[in-house]
Amino acid sequence: IRQQALIERRPVAHWLTVFPVLRNVVDARYAAAIRWLGWLGFTIGEPFPLAKGTFRIVHAPDDVSAAVCAVALVNAGEGQILMKGQVTSDRYMKAILDKQKGLLDPGAILSHVSVIENPRYPKLIVCGDVAVIPAPTLAQKVAITKYVIATARALGLERPKVALIAATEQVLPSMPACTDAAAIAEMGRRGEFADAIVDGPFGLDVAMDRESAQTKSVTSEVAGDADGLVFPS
Repeated sequence: IRQQALIERRPVAHWLTVFPVLRNVVDARYAAAIRWLGWLGFTIGEPFPLAKGTFRIVHAPDDVSAAVCAVALVNAGEGQILMKGQVTSDRYMKAILDKQKGLLDPGAILSHVSVIENPRYPKLIVCGDVAVIPAPTLAQKVAITKYVIATARALGLERPKVALIAATEQVLPSMPACTDAAAIAEMGRRGEFADAIVDGPFGLDVAMDRESAQTKSVTSEVAGDADGLVFPS
């Protein structure tokens, strides 16, 4: 736990170089969260009441009902972000995937996107899929690429650079990660991802490190400067 806390301190230190003040609101009864914030370096102030109407609290008798209600609120436009909280993963996903009342559009592919801040990399990295699809097909990789691009654009990147990750930059017929990456990159060159720049296959080092890209003689707008990563598994 201590090691994780040391890791978590790094982004806080970085944010303080960007923003003069960071504020985090936490329930005064949540002692563990208060201790954690103190460890991260936050100054803990005196408890204060929130203004009436700051939050809308919707009662649900159990976690299943809470998940269903939360999904309904998002579908109705009354909520923008769905938080898992203490609802178990199976019940959380069941509410999302409900064919009649869930969040997934008909025929859409359920995937996962992460946004990572690394103090040693100059910008945020949008990654997919690192949680839901263990071995995506080519069609699923195309969908994941689109999700990564959409997330990057939502974060303000007008022309995101997406690297398709594989074990090698060579297009080896025996490695689907390489052939799929090459096929998706060709789609990008045809303009099928609008203004996004999609290229690969790239090793992770080539995608994120200019020196590695130069050492391997890889020439690409994406190499060493990726905004997004699409993993093969």
